[in-house]
Amino acid sequence: MQCAKGHLTFRLPLMAMLFSVLCLAGCNSPEMEEMSRIRRIQNGNIPPSAEPLTMDVRTWRDDRTENNGSESRVHVVTIGNWMVSCSYQRNAGNTSPIASCDVAPFSGEILATQPVPVPTMAVAEYRRGRDPVITLVVFAPEPDTEWSYACGNRNWSGIAQGGHTRAALDERASAAFLNVMKTRDCEFSFFVAGETEQSFVQHLSHGFSEASTYAQRYITSPR
Repeated sequence: MQCAKGHLTFRLPLMAMLFSVLCLAGCNSPEMEEMSRIRRIQNGNIPPSAEPLTMDVRTWRDDRTENNGSESRVHVVTIGNWMVSCSYQRNAGNTSPIASCDVAPFSGEILATQPVPVPTMAVAEYRRGRDPVITLVVFAPEPDTEWSYACGNRNWSGIAQGGHTRAALDERASAAFLNVMKTRDCEFSFFVAGETEQSFVQHLSHGFSEASTYAQRYITSPR
């Protein structure tokens, strides 16, 4: 009996992540170990890499389609400790394409040939014709407790709602954080649901500046 391989679907925007896993009984030991790893990822037990990752621009997904004069592309690359997920669409007869990129922390793990983001993260969202904004995501915090995100002298805090707590920064606040994130490591602090000790999740700045530049250039001149 064969064990169905785990499949990770990574859709834009990056926040709309879906982890789906199928497994049949009777798998051998290596397959069970892989399924255990998939379940760990699915459950959000994915810390950011504590070590600087390669600065080589690596493409993990690149899907292109053309149909009756319309074209689209979705691709994902990693640069250092960050990943960039971009989409592009141009309809037939329309010279103004729609382009966007999301930049988020890369865990260093690959599943189903795609890089895995971390569940607690700052997502920098780049949209053609708009200034970039940041959405902060805190995975499984204890409800009604304070959480914070700090980068150098910049700090943002809020009260956790449970589940996935999100906070969207406006363009001005986002610009201030983006500048600091290029040179300083950042850290989330919060109480995980069911735990009494505060948790700290650090994201290295390594590669963020390059990932942001990649995203900005792509939405300016998509292809």
